[in-house]
Amino acid sequence: MEAAMKPPGLLQGKFIFKKLPSGNLDKTKVVCTLCNAELVYCRSSSSLKYHLNAKHPLANAEDAGPSTDVVQGKSRRQTTMFECNRGKPVSTALSAKLTNLLAQWIATSCLPISVVEDDGLELVLQAATGDPSYKLPARRTIMRRIHDQHAAEKAAKDEKMVEARCVALTGDHWISVNNDNYLCVTVHLIDASWELHSFALGSHCKDIKTGDAVCILDQLHAELLHVALGKRDRGGNTTVEHV
Repeated sequence: MEAAMKPPGLLQGKFIFKKLPSGNLDKTKVVCTLCNAELVYCRSSSSLKYHLNAKHPLANAEDAGPSTDVVQGKSRRQTTMFECNRGKPVSTALSAKLTNLLAQWIATSCLPISVVEDDGLELVLQAATGDPSYKLPARRTIMRRIHDQHAAEKAAKDEKMVEARCVALTGDHWISVNNDNYLCVTVHLIDASWELHSFALGSHCKDIKTGDAVCILDQLHAELLHVALGKRDRGGNTTVEHV
């Protein structure tokens, strides 16, 4: 009678009865073969299925057999969002959002474009979206999205500079390990809401042959003046201060 009530295989081998030191099996406790968690077994697989859905959502618990804890043929356990979306293809809107986020992640983290060809990343997104047919976007698609995001961000920064009444420009000069001289120009402004904004206008490699401080300052001043004149032409009455 007890053998007839026991689920065959305890959800296809995902659980086994606890083995006592004497070698006998404890039919009141089971052990999860996926995480070695010990659970109480009361001749019902409902708690076992709940453990699989909560701790191992990718485990195929649906093939383990019907639950004995049912009311009018329906399980009392509420269907999870993961189960609702499992197997459904990714929508066009979600696919576009994932592509934009991938492009932003690659650009801000300075990752190579070839990361979209990584099979492991594709498996992670397939598991996260519940769509085993999801494919990563091509390298050209990511490149286009990065350029589009750069253009949109640049336009937003230009608009802030046009609206600002005063801006301050600062320059940062450094020499790389290859003895190349670099100059970065940063703009600082306060908008109408009295919020401070700072962002880089550009970074350029300058051919400074000597380490003379006067030469470096001249190069820095020329760069700041060039940016200031360009800003003044666009902004009209905008005042530029050199720092």
